[in-house]
Amino acid sequence: MGDRITTLGVDLFIPAAHKFSAMAAVMEACRGLWGDSDGTDPIEAATSFAEVMAQMQWFVKEDPTTGDVVGLSIDKKPYGDDKVVSAIAHFVREGSVIEMVNSEYTFWRWKFTGGAVVRQEGRVVYDE
Repeated sequence: MGDRITTLGVDLFIPAAHKFSAMAAVMEACRGLWGDSDGTDPIEAATSFAEVMAQMQWFVKEDPTTGDVVGLSIDKKPYGDDKVVSAIAHFVREGSVIEMVNSEYTFWRWKFTGGAVVRQEGRVVYDE
């Protein structure tokens, strides 16, 4: 996989009531993936879903009225991208998707179904 990953499209929803549990799941799944030079793990200091996701190089979009998570995006090489989406899968609305491309123009999407996530490879198709 290339060094840079970019979000092409997203249709994702995590209810505000599940953000703390989703945060704990990401922290558990990604603990120890990386750390500062002093040996500390920056995700341990996170106090919100948005903060822990930012430590993993993901950007969170929230509905300003409800606090629901309505989007996630990446525009670089995240830490543990497959671990992150697997960790949050239980909290994501059925049918949600995140469409991605890397610097080698490999396309895929993560589709959330049945409390799990499936990675589906993609391709560009042009109609004649």
